[in-house]
Formats: sequence, structure tokens, C-alpha cells
Amino acid sequence: MHFTESDLKERYLEKLLSSAKATAAEPKVIRWLSQMGRGATEAHVKDFLGSIATNKMIKFQERAMREYAVEWGNVSTAHKEFGLYKTIAEFMGPQEGLGVDFGCGVGHLIAEIQKLNKTPMLGIDLNSYTLQLAEQLLKSEDHDVTRMSDSHISFDPMKGFVLRPVPYSLDTPVDLSGINLLCEDFADMKNTTRVLYNQGRKADFATFTLSGGKETYDSGNFLRVLTPELDDIHSKKSPHYFMDTIINNLYRVCHYGAKVYFAIRFQALASDGGEIVEVGETSNDSNLVLLEEVEKFHRNHFHDRYNGKLELLKFGITEMLDETGFDGIGLNKGIIGSITSDASGGDLDEQVVKFDQYKVVLIEARVLGK
Repeated sequence: MHFTESDLKERYLEKLLSSAKATAAEPKVIRWLSQMGRGATEAHVKDFLGSIATNKMIKFQERAMREYAVEWGNVSTAHKEFGLYKTIAEFMGPQEGLGVDFGCGVGHLIAEIQKLNKTPMLGIDLNSYTLQLAEQLLKSEDHDVTRMSDSHISFDPMKGFVLRPVPYSLDTPVDLSGINLLCEDFADMKNTTRVLYNQGRKADFATFTLSGGKETYDSGNFLRVLTPELDDIHSKKSPHYFMDTIINNLYRVCHYGAKVYFAIRFQALASDGGEIVEVGETSNDSNLVLLEEVEKFHRNHFHDRYNGKLELLKFGITEMLDETGFDGIGLNKGIIGSITSDASGGDLDEQVVKFDQYKVVLIEARVLGK
């Protein structure tokens, strides 16, 4: 399926502008900003906020969301045609119970999981437009899909004007027997938690794959640029932001012992131009990147960063397409790990040499707790 902007039948610009106007008129927002210093008087703040409802930057950001949805939709379709999502699903094996796909994009992984076993899924993403495309793709494969994808602009005292999902109401019933697509802010998982709580259950498995195909790891705050003079209240997200927030919130969404699957981009390089070793292969050539070394690196990384939250169970490596420059997508090198081998036969270490060979490390883990 090739996506174009004409596939986005529902547009959100007017809703965003309307919610921005309402937020800017809130007395507490005006009082808060007028006390930020830097000569920001209440009159100055009111004048600034009064222009937000017609601000060109909101229109720019809304257009960027549309463009990204189409761009990533086509890149992920290329990954699907390459067989990447099928490989991830086969690594997972047939799943049972309720699954959650964090950052579901346009739904290709959900579709592949359904081919192995038709199981209920909750796909979550911040971008309302990617959820529209996911609904189209999944319905084209005869799946029952419900989409809840409205978002709005609110004010966060730590970040400024931010794009947030419209809060899910506990009074709204959700049938979790099919596929549901939900707009979500990964920072708190409130909508996902409410949907699950309303049914009195938690997820049995979860997936998080290919984060950061475009440099959007700070995109939870699309409208940061609206308040550049208040930059000190914005929190800059690290390259590990989405991974950190998802793992730190897994206990809210998944029950103890639930399986979680990661597909993480990395560069596997041999400085002498050696072959890349695939899953299951072995070699004594120290210039080759071995599955054992990749596993050791990620075990150490997860232990240092997420100790006590996950138990790592299984690893694999598979091929992926080079996304750089593909349909407007720029690979975010800041969040991609790289493993290289020393030509002298030394230990493998983490360093950046070049970006010409791309792999995906597949990880199966078990949720432990906070």
C-alpha cells in the first residue's frame, strides 16, 4: 500500500487552533507565563497568547505531522515488503491474549502478528494521522478496527505549549476483543492505562519497534517553538527518551511476567569490510560482528539502564533497509547503537565509524516491575 496525503480524510488543524485559543485564554496560563521573568508582563503575555489561534507555526507543525505520517507510512511499507515485520512477528511467535504496540505507526507489525494468531491488539501512537493510515491498512486486510485519535494543544508548565491526546473518558466503553488504535502521550500512558483499567485488565504482551526512524524523539512537544523565549522550562529529551518512558511505564500497562519485544536499529560494522553474521551463524574470525557480542552489549546496556524492570530472554539479528534519505526520512543516528570490530582482533566496542550497513537486534524480555 502506497500512501499519499489524499488518504488523510480527517484533518485536525481547526481542532488544534481551537484548542490552542482556548488554552491561551486560561487565566492560570496567563498568570504563569507573566511570572516567568525576562520582562514578560501580563500585558505582553496576553498579546503573545492572543496570536496563537492563528499562529503559522501551529499550521506548520500540523502539516509536518501529515507529511511525517505519509513518509513513515511509505518507509514502513518498504520494510514490510522487505520482510522485516514478518521476521519480527516470527521471532515473537504466535501470541495469545491482549497485546499493546507502542508507536504502532501505520500498523504493519499489528497486521503481521494477526497472521500468526488473530489476537486483540491496542496500537498507540502520538501522531493522529499515522493512526488514520493504520486504520485504513488494517481494515484493508479485513480486521475490525476502532480508532480514538483526537489530539489537542494544552499548556504544560514544564514544557510550554504541547500536543497531547484528548483524554480518554472512563465512561467510554472500549471493546478490547478486536484492534483498537489510541492516541497516546508516551510520557505518562494515561489514555492506555485508562482504557485497560476500564476493562479491569492489563496487557499480556507488548512490542516496541524501530523507534526514531525520523528525528522525532522530541516530538512529544511539537509546539515547543511557540515559546522559545521560555526555553528554560522545556525539557530536552535524550535519545533514549521513548525507550526509557516505555520501559518505565510497562508495569502500568502490562501484568507481571508479560512478554515484551523490542526491535532496535544498530550498525554492525567490521573495520576490514568483513561479512555480517546473521542469526544462528558462528565464526572464529574476530573481525566479524557476532550475535554473541551483540547480545552481550545489549545485556550490559539493559542491565545498567533498566535493572530490575526487565528480564532479557532471547536475542536475534536480522537485516533491514537503509532508511537514510528514503522518502524524506532521515535516520536519527543519535539513538542508533553501533558495534564495530577492531581490525587488530581486539574487543568489540561501541563507536561510530560509518553508516552503511544496518541491522535490527531483536529482543524478547519479561516484565518484572517498576
